[in-house]
Amino acid sequence: MKTAILTPLGNSTHHEFTRSLALSYRALPDVEWFHLPAVSDVAGARNHLLAVFLQTRAEIALWIDSDQSFTPNCIKAVRLPIEMGDAELVTGFVPYKLPGKLQFNVMLRPEDRSETGYIGERSEIDGFKYARVKYAGTGFWAMSRAAILKACKTVPSYHPTFAIRREAMPGAVPTSSDELHANLFEHAIIDHWRFGEDIGASRTFGKLGMDIWLSLDTRIQHFDGNLGYGDRQPLDIDQYAKTRGP
Repeated sequence: MKTAILTPLGNSTHHEFTRSLALSYRALPDVEWFHLPAVSDVAGARNHLLAVFLQTRAEIALWIDSDQSFTPNCIKAVRLPIEMGDAELVTGFVPYKLPGKLQFNVMLRPEDRSETGYIGERSEIDGFKYARVKYAGTGFWAMSRAAILKACKTVPSYHPTFAIRREAMPGAVPTSSDELHANLFEHAIIDHWRFGEDIGASRTFGKLGMDIWLSLDTRIQHFDGNLGYGDRQPLDIDQYAKTRGP
């Protein structure tokens, strides 16, 4: 399936991201990259890129942030369940930039965990292993077009206000003056805690009964300058579940 990689750029693009993107272009001929320059409204930038995606013929939207490194195999791992028709949402493990702490971009489900660790569903497709999570960050997250269209019908729409036009983006049609963006990415308040726009999107998908699959085979590095968090070693999800509260 054709995949659109979507990246809301920060203040800079890390050289490891550029290298990873180049390697993926060589290995995977059915990917295309869309990005926006640095803007303060990250949620708005994501909604804008979502509108761009829906004007393309791509079947999978793959969010990848510009401060990460990844391999073509990571892309294969998150696309495969969607291509096979087994899942509509698949995320990879992205480590937070927290020295000495084992924390990633996912919140495991179910919240009732035994002493033996994670007790959620597991799947395996062509050697790739998966588990289920409740919420996911957008650092490395694949979404099917069908899932996005379902979710967009349930959220408010709005006229975009910041002046980023898409005429220069390959494969996308010009912006219409009466165009509305779906507000899929919006900050969420859960149990009096404020979460980011990615958790807001997760909650919308969850209300529609969509599971988020977690690829246990993705090895993402998250960079803060020259310091990279995460490594290429397999992550023990059962051990990780023991460290995370409900």
